[in-house]
Amino acid sequence: MSRSPRGASVAVTAVLLVGAAALGAWLVLGGSERGPGAVPRFEMVDASTPGDVEIVIPAGTASRLASGAPVSAVPRLIEPHVGDVVVVRNEDVDAAFLGPFFVPAGETIAHRALSTGVLEGSCSAHEDGRITVVVAA
Repeated sequence: MSRSPRGASVAVTAVLLVGAAALGAWLVLGGSERGPGAVPRFEMVDASTPGDVEIVIPAGTASRLASGAPVSAVPRLIEPHVGDVVVVRNEDVDAAFLGPFFVPAGETIAHRALSTGVLEGSCSAHEDGRITVVVAA
């Protein structure tokens, strides 16, 4: 029995959501030690909260990346301070990962930085698939 492309897309989205939730819980609940090499922790806040750091994923980002075109709208380095709110607005038709942040298509998310640290992670909005988040005091 073959799976339809839509069914496969739903399955992939479900797996990504579960993974993002697990990573988010690990980060928020203190899944790392503090100090050198620490991973920053974030807490989700209301998406209407004004952002100290605001990022927009433009419409067409996923299709441009799929065609091999460069995309430069999303920074490769996000540098909030503890207490800052990072707001990510996804104007694209595909969901996106920016390090610890999962942003469904057409949605806005907001997270407050709770601790210092560095996180190098996956990014679906860059051709090399990488992003770095550095939270300073």
